Amino acid sequence: NTIGDFRLQPLPNCAALATATSSASCDRSYAEALCKSMAFYMAQQGGRSAVPWRGTCFSADTHRLGGRVRNLTLGWYDAGDYVKFGVPMAYSATALAWGALRFSAG
Repeated sequence: NTIGDFRLQPLPNCAALATATSSASCDRSYAEALCKSMAFYMAQQGGRSAVPWRGTCFSADTHRLGGRVRNLTLGWYDAGDYVKFGVPMAYSATALAWGALRFSAG
């Protein structure tokens, strides 16, 4: 996965590592913040686990609406209460992505 000038590389002991993929100088503290932010989203995502310490969760979540079954297995959780909150996570993901796009040159 690539975000601006950063490539996310899965590592055995770290969820993701942000490395510069262009000649632009990279602020190490921003790379660390990006790494930790992406690791948070990976750990909080429902469905198949992207982190080694958590198994698959809510793989059969569905909702029937108007005779149509909707898949609810994906999404992000913000705590251990098993409730998906769309607006706070959507804002956080958008702010993170916007920052990566806006400051991708370094």
